[in-house]
Amino acid sequence: MKIKDIIRLRRLQRKKDKTNKLFMSLLSKAKTGDERHELGQEGSNEESIIQFEIDDLITTSLTSEAERLFIPVTPKSDYHLGTKFWKGSTLSEDILHLSQEAICELRETIRQERKKQREVWMTILDMFSKAFVILTGLTGALIGLFSVIAK
Repeated sequence: MKIKDIIRLRRLQRKKDKTNKLFMSLLSKAKTGDERHELGQEGSNEESIIQFEIDDLITTSLTSEAERLFIPVTPKSDYHLGTKFWKGSTLSEDILHLSQEAICELRETIRQERKKQREVWMTILDMFSKAFVILTGLTGALIGLFSVIAK
């Protein structure tokens, strides 16, 4: 996940926590059963909206990262075939988000791919550093040779 997505996710989680606390305090102050029921419904709706935003952010972030790394993602059309990769959103079954199992699997695959890419770059850097050391040694030897010849 990008840093901006992580920051946005933290904000959404804090917003969800604050909303839950607010509605819990309002529920405790409610006097009638109808008030409690109405507040409970409103709180549930608010929580569903925030959870939708969280799920949407995670899904968008992980799938775009997977596409950038050329990691195949199960198509959304497979949802109707009974795959566990996608789930209906909290607001509508027509909008799909990654399931918890898919999030874990995709994160692990992204980590493995990043590790492979990092290993390739570390190998390249190691080769360049060794070549630099060899060239530095040869340069020193040539300078020494020229200084002996010059005397």
